[in-house]
Amino acid sequence: MARQIKKRCKCGCTARITKSIEVMNGFSQHYIKCTNPHCERIWVESSEFSHEVRKSKLDKESGLTDFVKSLPLEMIKSLRLACDMELAK
Repeated sequence: MARQIKKRCKCGCTARITKSIEVMNGFSQHYIKCTNPHCERIWVESSEFSHEVRKSKLDKESGLTDFVKSLPLEMIKSLRLACDMELAK
C-alpha cells in the first residue's frame, strides 16, 4: 500500500497530489489540488532527488544481473560452467 505525503493548502485543508511528471531523472513536478470544495486551489511543487541514506538491498542482485548480461556469450558460458563445477562440490 502506497504511503501518501500530507500536503496542506493555504486555506488550511488537506490537499492531494493528482499528477506527477518526471521532468528529468531525479527531478519531478507534482500537481496538487485542495480537497476543500469551496477552495479547489491547484498548484505545482517540484522535488529533486538529493542522496541515498541507505543503499537498496536489491542493488547487489540487479547489479550482478546487469553485469552478467553485459558479458559476451562465450564468457557467460564459461562463468556458468565454473558455477556448475563449484555447486557440484
